[in-house]
Amino acid sequence: MAAMVRACMPLRTPPAAASSTATAPAAPSKPRSSARVLVLGGTGRVGGSTATALSKLRPDLNILIGGRNREKGESLASELGEQSEFVKIDTGNAAMLEKALEDVDLVVHTAGPFQREAECTVLRAAISTKVAKNILSLRTTA
Repeated sequence: MAAMVRACMPLRTPPAAASSTATAPAAPSKPRSSARVLVLGGTGRVGGSTATALSKLRPDLNILIGGRNREKGESLASELGEQSEFVKIDTGNAAMLEKALEDVDLVVHTAGPFQREAECTVLRAAISTKVAKNILSLRTTA
């Protein structure tokens, strides 16, 4: 898996906000210091391993662990540190996906089995939110 991660284009760090004399808006609760990566299926075996590997390769990444199991997701986010958080997502719900993708730079889709789905809601949501250029699907062959 490390070879696949290294083969991807490097993520750009978002530019720092320009300073001005006007009153600055309130700072977000979690400062954004780097690219935001959403790992769909992050509570599963492949997704959890992917999130862990990304965290080790790029500790500056903000990793969103997307999945259905809040307990597992929050546990993994706690292990990965303050740059990580759990996001409850149903990959079959387009509206939920679009909301989750609003401020994401990269989507890693490990939720399965998505190979047999007639329609890829993840890809449609990524296109709708302009994240489609940065989507990576990982799957295991059984």
